[in-house]
Amino acid sequence: MSDNMPSALELKALDMALSVDLDWARTLRTQIPMLRVKSRDHTGVGTYVDFQLIGECEPAAVPLDCPEYPPAILVRHKCMPNLGNFLVFTKNGFIDFLEGVAHGDGVWPQEQRLEDFELFPQRTGVPPVEG
Repeated sequence: MSDNMPSALELKALDMALSVDLDWARTLRTQIPMLRVKSRDHTGVGTYVDFQLIGECEPAAVPLDCPEYPPAILVRHKCMPNLGNFLVFTKNGFIDFLEGVAHGDGVWPQEQRLEDFELFPQRTGVPPVEG
């Protein structure tokens, strides 16, 4: 993977967060293949991925007062069952950045391999607790 390509985890988070049945979310999903990473920042309690678009695409008419904005998903890590959320933020109708944020006093893992994470649509509620 090239450093400027979104990681498998980032792509899965974007795709799942934008898999709501709304016109603006569908338009944003069409932008995912054209995203390149401008920068990644790990803060300890979260992670930020700033994107740039390559090529031309249609801006989404994102209603910022919509209850589904910002699109979010729940995240569980193999070592942290209640890790936090991924949120997708837009600017002028285009995907701008992805934020991963830990719940409470949680710590966001430095290493972010897809196989270490489970992602859950926010609208389904809290992920199941392991027995």
